[in-house]
Amino acid sequence: MKSELIAMPVFEERISPLLDVSERFVLFEVKNKRVTQRIVINVNAETDRMRIQKLKELGVALIISGAVSRFLSFIISDIGIRHISWISGPVDEAIESFLNGTLEPVQPKGGSCGGMMRKRKLVADLHLKGSVENDKKETL
Repeated sequence: MKSELIAMPVFEERISPLLDVSERFVLFEVKNKRVTQRIVINVNAETDRMRIQKLKELGVALIISGAVSRFLSFIISDIGIRHISWISGPVDEAIESFLNGTLEPVQPKGGSCGGMMRKRKLVADLHLKGSVENDKKETL
């Protein structure tokens, strides 16, 4: 069976919380559902696309990451790398869970921003309504 190269962005031996800003990756070479090699690399590139392209050139077939922007997710897909996002925890536990088929994403409820965009819009709408009502009071 052919081996597969899996990359995980890493920060202090844990999956980095945001793929978009990660430059340090753990690469796992996997064959027959076993890790045959583990190395840590730094990928310094000017843009997100160049960083993902460098991973592709190294032979990475799958990225397992934490949060990721929609923009970078499209780049990963466009370049042809499989991607599993919203994973957290130590990288060694994550690769074992992946190999055992028990890897579970932990996407936050309410979307990736935790509902903050809706909350900001609600506050802005309330503020706008309040200023309109104040304008009406002043003209009376």
